[in-house]
Amino acid sequence: MLLDYLLQPNQLQQKRLLKKSQPVNLKSVTDCQLIALVGGGGKTTCAFTLAQQAKSKGLRVLITTSTKMYLPDPSLCDGFIDTSAITKENRDNDSYDYHIESADSGSLVLEQGVDPLSASRLNDTDHSLNTDNSINLTMGQHALPSARQLHPTGLLIFAYHGLVNSCDPQQKTKVNGLSKHEISSIKASGQFDIIFVEADGARRLPIKAPSRHEPCIPSDVDIVIAVTGCEVISQPISAELIHRWNEFTQVTGCKAGDVMDQQILGRLIAHPDGMFKQVPADCRRIWLINKLDLTSNYDDIKSLSSDLLARNGSLDGVCLASMQSAAPIFDLQLR
Repeated sequence: MLLDYLLQPNQLQQKRLLKKSQPVNLKSVTDCQLIALVGGGGKTTCAFTLAQQAKSKGLRVLITTSTKMYLPDPSLCDGFIDTSAITKENRDNDSYDYHIESADSGSLVLEQGVDPLSASRLNDTDHSLNTDNSINLTMGQHALPSARQLHPTGLLIFAYHGLVNSCDPQQKTKVNGLSKHEISSIKASGQFDIIFVEADGARRLPIKAPSRHEPCIPSDVDIVIAVTGCEVISQPISAELIHRWNEFTQVTGCKAGDVMDQQILGRLIAHPDGMFKQVPADCRRIWLINKLDLTSNYDDIKSLSSDLLARNGSLDGVCLASMQSAAPIFDLQLR
């Protein structure tokens, strides 16, 4: 349901590109969908759940981050790309050390003792990035077929830019993200059908407002998914449940003890420094409310989200979900 929507071409971006003086190849625009995930905790699980669905449809999928995140367990991917071994130029300031706290899902990490160097060659497959940002995939001495020839088997790759910490078995292995330039270059190469980018951190808290340096979203993003944990909706607000408390209170005007109601959530959605901060105007915006399998007031949350969708013209849809469930998407409401 949600994946089908994500795979639809971005008509707004096509119209913008057609206005440019130079010729535009629309095939290069629509072949790869770039999806950024922002907001509360659960983005990593959301990305991998949707990525596995896309892979099952025979698509070539890339997951990466523009911040920092834990290296996923090798069982979740077909291979890894470490761009630090290939590209050392074009590393601008759009991915750097202030993202040190970005980590959403402690469950999606390397098991103790797993070496990412060996993990990068799962199934004897070598995944690396050429200097022109095209993907070099070889199995033994034989080149793998192109993206279109890989169907219907599918492929899921995780890309990062070097390790933040060493592979100490006592620590979770954290990796640096790709720069916005690198992500855009990979998208333009057409090597993948869909790319998921974790674009900010939340310290596993269910809701947040971005800091001055967040989020880190490529300009050619097609869809931004903002994640919120349902456990905060219609509940008393406290700093312990919110990442970036100072920014959140400034954006929403709330104070501790207020109820997280439609008015406060509406401000967070609509404010230029809120849930969809720095999202391009021609990008589709989806609000994903997660963990709904744990709530006892599903109908109330659905009604609240429907009202917010109707009242916020910049919001393209609301997805009610439980991304760790066997059937993760409960409902998708579109404008």
